Amino acid sequence: KNILPEKIKKSVFKKFSKKFHPANQPVPVVDIVHNRLNIEINRGCRNRCRFCQATNIYAPYRQRSSSDIRDLAAESVASTGFDEISLTSLSASGHPGLCEILDDLHFSLRDLGVSVVLSSMRPEAFSGPVAGRLRRLKSGGLTFAPETPSARLKKVIGKNIKNAEIIKVASMAKEMGWKKIKLYFMIGLPGETMEDIKGIVDFIKEVKRKSAVHINVSVNPLTPQAHTPFQWLKCIDPDELAEKIEYISSKAPARVSSFCKEKYIVENILTRGGKNCAEIVYRAAKEGALLQQSQRFFRFEPWEKAFKDTGSSWQEYYFREFDIKSRLPWDYVDTGIKKSYLKKQYKSAMEAAADVE
Repeated sequence: KNILPEKIKKSVFKKFSKKFHPANQPVPVVDIVHNRLNIEINRGCRNRCRFCQATNIYAPYRQRSSSDIRDLAAESVASTGFDEISLTSLSASGHPGLCEILDDLHFSLRDLGVSVVLSSMRPEAFSGPVAGRLRRLKSGGLTFAPETPSARLKKVIGKNIKNAEIIKVASMAKEMGWKKIKLYFMIGLPGETMEDIKGIVDFIKEVKRKSAVHINVSVNPLTPQAHTPFQWLKCIDPDELAEKIEYISSKAPARVSSFCKEKYIVENILTRGGKNCAEIVYRAAKEGALLQQSQRFFRFEPWEKAFKDTGSSWQEYYFREFDIKSRLPWDYVDTGIKKSYLKKQYKSAMEAAADVE
């Protein structure tokens, strides 16, 4: 008997600013990837990038007050001893009190040698006031996510970050003493051509030439996510995506992060998996597919065997198409975002993808 309701509605904690935050956190005795104190300064995002699932999942936008953030930081540093704080959010620069937050942290923590870092921020927010405050707080590297230099593809994904702004902040960062920045790009977008891939390389070269800053680059293929306008997209051949990333890595004057094709395949399948994926996950785990988020421990063989043992293949799941008129496996989850809105955004994206620059 199915005891679940037909619809499961997302709950929203509206009083986010007063939400309990674990100030007295466990401190690991071994080195970890994010070996720092994390304080969430806002939840949700005012931007509506079409590829972003978190924007819809964590809506509506809410934020902590600068005084709450200051108090949490002071208490957490005192109880843990961390010497670095990450102000985490989907868009830290979207917090209207960011300058006040950075001032509060500077004056309350300056004698303790604590540095502050931000997650990826929009370049237009990296103005003189914000940049100066981050420099004063001994901030580490800077991260920006232009996604694509193509004006047409910017319209496809609904994220319009001007190329000139990226070049401007890269130059500003160099002048103010930052030695490196990190840029995020996305490939496998609807309507993408090889010229768009070459355009990424040319843009990295331009940023490097005009700013002289060291550049690290992360290139990630689009993963069509449930509850986004791209949830109906068909996945692109992973070999084609790997070739494009290899091209960028070989041509760009930057350090480009590695890409695990097999891991990407599994992530794509699970992100739009229905109930039938439960047996596959269970069998893969039984075959030794543990700690799979780490590329160091990832193994594709258990997943291949799990698909085979359930009478299917990874290709069957990976390349499947979703009809825009049909019910989707995740439709029983109500995020508060209407499906009609997602359909409208999907149509707009496909129209933009078909345009010729």
